[in-house]
Amino acid sequence: MPLADVFSLLVLGQGKSGLDVARWALAHPERVSATTVYGGGTSEPNDATRALEAQGASFVYGTEQVEGAYDVCVTCPGISEFSAFFKAGREHAAQIMGEPEFAYRLSPQNWIAITGTNGKTTTTSLTDYLLKAPVKPAWPSAISVSRR
Repeated sequence: MPLADVFSLLVLGQGKSGLDVARWALAHPERVSATTVYGGGTSEPNDATRALEAQGASFVYGTEQVEGAYDVCVTCPGISEFSAFFKAGREHAAQIMGEPEFAYRLSPQNWIAITGTNGKTTTTSLTDYLLKAPVKPAWPSAISVSRR
């Protein structure tokens, strides 16, 4: 489901990916009406956060207690969906998601996500080959083998 044309954004976490989401939001004021970043319990201001604050983002440091109401909350990878911080974001936003889902919802294109520990390169190469191959009719089949 695509995101609204204009939305307020809450970002949980001020690591690299959280700051990248904030940078994207500030570069797209036609889409994002307000950008607020909660850095987390041990967060402190740094050069990167001060630069984003100067561009219009709001930062909240040293707490995981979220306040306010937001349309969308994007969480950074290090924040567990079982944590109190994640729960606080969910309670204060209409939608909550990670960065991949956020990017997907912003994109007009369809995506195929390949994840896992082993075999991603092979699977990605095979998927690329199949998507570029000429379309040929195919029929589903099920083969059952039993050994006695």
